[in-house]
Amino acid sequence: MLRNVLFIDDDRRLIQRYARAVESRQCAVHREYDVDKALEYARATPRIDVIVWDMAMPPGKNFEEQETEGGLETGRFLYEELRKAHPAALFILLTGHVNEYDKKTFLHPDQRSHIFVKLTTSPESLAEFITEKSP
Repeated sequence: MLRNVLFIDDDRRLIQRYARAVESRQCAVHREYDVDKALEYARATPRIDVIVWDMAMPPGKNFEEQETEGGLETGRFLYEELRKAHPAALFILLTGHVNEYDKKTFLHPDQRSHIFVKLTTSPESLAEFITEKSP
């Protein structure tokens, strides 16, 4: 079965590299560069197997009232909403930096959430991980 993968990041150029590597592994990839459109897509799509998202993104209308630290922590609020829409999905935080709070918040004992740092994760290694860990 084809895996459905959603990438959410406002850095279009970077996400294209990762998405192409994942597509080469027989995955259907959807890209969103805006948190509002990403939530709309996620809520309207019945099956998403893997969600790859960034932490720092503009908050959009959905999170403009939240304390996103100027967008630096938008991904925390986005994750909560995505988890509600697709609780069985494999979640991958692909971000520029990781702190202890992120590790406590996004790494779950169920092994369905993972964190990768952009500077040390090649598109090919992320694609390999997705094909190994997703259904």
